[in-house]
Amino acid sequence: MTDPEDVPLLRRETPTRSELRKRNPVSDDRSAVVYLDQRGEFNLATSRLTAGEIWLDTPQAMYTVDIAPRRCEFELRLPSGEEAFFFTARAQVRWKVIDPVLAVARNVANVPEMLRPFLETRLRETTRRFGAESGAAAEREIGRAYGERTIPVDDGVAITRCVITLALDSGTEKHIAARTHAGRQQERRELAHTNKIQHLRLTEVESTHQGRLDELNAEHERRLAELQQQHELRLQQERMKVYADALRADDLNLLALRLAGHHEDVDGVLRLIMEQRNVEVENAKAVLHTLLDSNLVNRSDVHGIMTRASGVVSEQLRGRTALGIGAADGRERSPQLVGGTAENASDQDEDEDEDEDDI
Repeated sequence: MTDPEDVPLLRRETPTRSELRKRNPVSDDRSAVVYLDQRGEFNLATSRLTAGEIWLDTPQAMYTVDIAPRRCEFELRLPSGEEAFFFTARAQVRWKVIDPVLAVARNVANVPEMLRPFLETRLRETTRRFGAESGAAAEREIGRAYGERTIPVDDGVAITRCVITLALDSGTEKHIAARTHAGRQQERRELAHTNKIQHLRLTEVESTHQGRLDELNAEHERRLAELQQQHELRLQQERMKVYADALRADDLNLLALRLAGHHEDVDGVLRLIMEQRNVEVENAKAVLHTLLDSNLVNRSDVHGIMTRASGVVSEQLRGRTALGIGAADGRERSPQLVGGTAENASDQDEDEDEDEDDI
């Protein structure tokens, strides 16, 4: 089978009547026969010439036009959207003659040279809409516009298929690579900056929350301290009520037992005794001795109570003397109370030590 590229696109012959009678060709799907009649008009031979046409209207010339699909390839330099950068386009074009009569009338010869400017003009409009880095997108757009489509060109020729492959020239490719690398570095720097800002914001939020948490913790501690103080005050008030009830009932044993476990209440109890019973110094002294003589507590534990109690009674006496409220006989009772209390406590401790030695 003969390669279509080796067959001339147009062949002109001037056959005689005898040659026409013998050959009398007709058009088929691979070639078309066009006659130039005596009036100078081109006619497509869709059927064989009759004998009358051969003898009476003998064609001046006969043209055989190859209408089978043909291919050609060429390269184009197409601008990108940035104008300074260009695509190198490799075009693979399939074309054919779709109007043999017009092709003969125009005497079509070098079709690839005709297709080149036709495609270049249209493809430049397309590639200008894409940046140098968007060659793939430009290829897809060209494929949609010029893929499997029949596109009439001129002189009876049409493009039936067009495949365009875009590439960057070496200089543009190096520049784009450098720009892409710089862009990626910038993206990394921006990402690092963004992460740093987010970290700072999170740190600020955490610091704010921590400050608020510290404030809440401090408020909680303060509230707990207040509640603890209120609780201790309530307990003390309850103990003082017990002490007052014990004094009213003359239950000194209960009073001594309670005070043995709460030394801090001695001052309040002594004042309570002096306020509730309006006792004088000798009576206060008797209460202290009663506490010491009680077998419900150890004397070593009560020794601290006695020392503090003596001081409280002395303060009470000094306060009464300063206000001019003395005893009826005018005696100085504070030294006697303090000395007597401390002396009695010391004597009783010595007695306990002697009893332990005897045992």
